[in-house]
Amino acid sequence: MQRVVGWCMSLGVLVRSLTRHGPRTGPRVRRLLDLSTQHIPPHILEDGLHTVSGLVAYSTRYGWLMWIPADPAARAAEQIDPPPAALVAIQRYARRYSCDFVLFDADADTDPHLPLYPQG
Repeated sequence: MQRVVGWCMSLGVLVRSLTRHGPRTGPRVRRLLDLSTQHIPPHILEDGLHTVSGLVAYSTRYGWLMWIPADPAARAAEQIDPPPAALVAIQRYARRYSCDFVLFDADADTDPHLPLYPQG
């Protein structure tokens, strides 16, 4: 019986691995969380997200596109100069929804689950 249980567990690991990393039949599609720039503290926006240590972010016409690591807290802990806690919290929130990116846009909606910062 133990052999059967062990085999089933091994099969489950293999199936999960193949579905995550196996051959795809189409293009890779990624999820994006659309948020207002009001969720970024103003002192961070002054210089731009691309200047924040430990982040991968690109400027857009009306905001920023930020990449989300697989484990934001672990990645921040690895950094000598980690990103601000406010941005790590947003990354963690985005990961809860399986998002690979956050698009911060001046015209996007705010999210009641995240802090807002008045923009001056």
